[in-house]
Amino acid sequence: MSLAALTSDSYKFYYTVSKSLFQEGTIIKFSIAVVSKNRAYTKAYRWITPKLMGLMDELEQVEMTSPLGEAVLIIATDDDNLLPYEMKEIPNCDAYFQYAAGIAPYTGDEQLKSDIFTVITKVIERVPFAKPDHEQYASILKVWASRFMQ
Repeated sequence: MSLAALTSDSYKFYYTVSKSLFQEGTIIKFSIAVVSKNRAYTKAYRWITPKLMGLMDELEQVEMTSPLGEAVLIIATDDDNLLPYEMKEIPNCDAYFQYAAGIAPYTGDEQLKSDIFTVITKVIERVPFAKPDHEQYASILKVWASRFMQ
């Protein structure tokens, strides 16, 4: 699957959560976009955006022991080409870790919130951070899990 396939005109981008992407330093930036043909995702994603901002802010405050990139970019989609929680890395020539991740078809706001958190968690597990950096992110995700998981 290519990024072009995910960003075709038949899809809508519904809000991107990020804070001052691509700033250099010992922190890494996070961005997530939800791409879907289902308009119900718009309302649900608006509802969870404030909760995501808090999580993203905390993830972006981690002082990395071994910085190896600038950003983690995530596209979550209910596209038929990706099963729920299946991930495909999108290659690039920059210092970005880009992933397309499948989410389940829309059933409700709480399920979308849980799916987005699961996708963020799985992507962070896949990025080749150093062990101390993975541990810092895992600690943050453990604290936030109760706010996102049903």
